[in-house]
Amino acid sequence: MDKSAILIVEDEEKIARVLELELSFEGYETGKAFTGLDGLKMFREQSWDLVLLDIMLPE
Repeated sequence: MDKSAILIVEDEEKIARVLELELSFEGYETGKAFTGLDGLKMFREQSWDLVLLDIMLPE
């Protein structure tokens, strides 16, 4: 079974890192973006099963 892929779009790097570590521990593949524009670019370039999106993002 393939791992589910989760994109984390969060401008606070420490929060993004904690989410990444916990999700990786549970067996998920993760990607991180720190701005809305970077998140949108990653979303369009790859296939994601879930996007965790911060509501107060720069750009």
